[in-house]
Amino acid sequence: MSKKKSGINRPPPNLKADIRQAVRDMYSKTGQVDNEAIKSRFLAKHPDQENHINNVVVDPNGRPSSFTTSAVPTLANQMCFLSPNDQGNCTPEQQDCTSAQNAVLISSTARAMPSQFALMGGLRGQQSALPPDPRVMLNTNVPFSAFICGVQGSGKSHTTSCIIALKQPLSTLVLNFNEYSSNVGAQPCEAAFLSSVLPEWSKQGLFIRVRVLVPPSNFYNLKKMYSQIPNVEVQPFRLKPHHLNISTLLSLMCVGNGDQMPLYMSQVIRVLREMAIENKGGTFDYLDFRKRLEDLNLNRMQTPFLHQRLDLLDSYLDLKGEHNGDYFIDGGITILDLSCPFMDQATTCLLFRIAIELFLHAHSSRGKMIVADEAHKVRNT
Repeated sequence: MSKKKSGINRPPPNLKADIRQAVRDMYSKTGQVDNEAIKSRFLAKHPDQENHINNVVVDPNGRPSSFTTSAVPTLANQMCFLSPNDQGNCTPEQQDCTSAQNAVLISSTARAMPSQFALMGGLRGQQSALPPDPRVMLNTNVPFSAFICGVQGSGKSHTTSCIIALKQPLSTLVLNFNEYSSNVGAQPCEAAFLSSVLPEWSKQGLFIRVRVLVPPSNFYNLKKMYSQIPNVEVQPFRLKPHHLNISTLLSLMCVGNGDQMPLYMSQVIRVLREMAIENKGGTFDYLDFRKRLEDLNLNRMQTPFLHQRLDLLDSYLDLKGEHNGDYFIDGGITILDLSCPFMDQATTCLLFRIAIELFLHAHSSRGKMIVADEAHKVRNT
């Protein structure tokens, strides 16, 4: 019995894909889709496929097919992509969506590995043909590192939240600095709000750990501000004396290669040079440096800038050994907020550099991410 007599009239194999491509082309050019024009165009070529064309242009619920729904695969296809097995019992409905078959998450090597996937965003181009799936996914099962920066509103918080929400999230350091004028106008770092989750998730203990390190001189004001955000821990940022080195001290005293140094600075440089020779590559002893500096009998009236910087640095040092733990949270967010009326841009940039060195070398973690929030405020230092 022929197909025509039996009432079976199969559509051409590429008709469905051609219709959806036409929908995408029209949307990219005009910003909207004229369903009647699409149907008329394909009915002229395939008059015997009216029912099939209507079903493709208009979904089974009677709603017009839009650019978004035609571009994103069905839920069955998406679940197939995330399937951890290779049993062959999951077949995508469309051949153009099978490009994810060889993704790391679906290969046989990923069975014993934690699933790592997050939706970063979507493609919005002006080209005539967009890919069948415009979503931009972050799929990884291996440790990696990232540095995120950008202007306000560029998506730093969204990108950070996508990466930090992975099952094995990266340890994250957020650098934040605002000119602190008063308690009324101060604003917390936006990354701190990532600790807030829906009540149904918080009941199960599923939330992102956030720790905020703040200047000791402005600890109580910033703690009061951040305490209004749930699941946020606030601690004073205190360094160990052995975290400092000669390069840090030279930067603190604003000694550059091409700068003309005052007479007293030549004495300070001589002390540092002698200590470097005596240490023989060992740990820099900051307390010994201060003692030798006092033995020089420098007049504080002639060196106000130097002593002002050193006194400020002393306020950040844990000279009593009260802090013995790690500054940073493994798999969580650590915010270094140096908003303080006593902080200038140069000192802030120096402390940021010390924190980055500690984060990269002293903190053990599978993967790390650094986020520079409002980086333009210290970019010239």
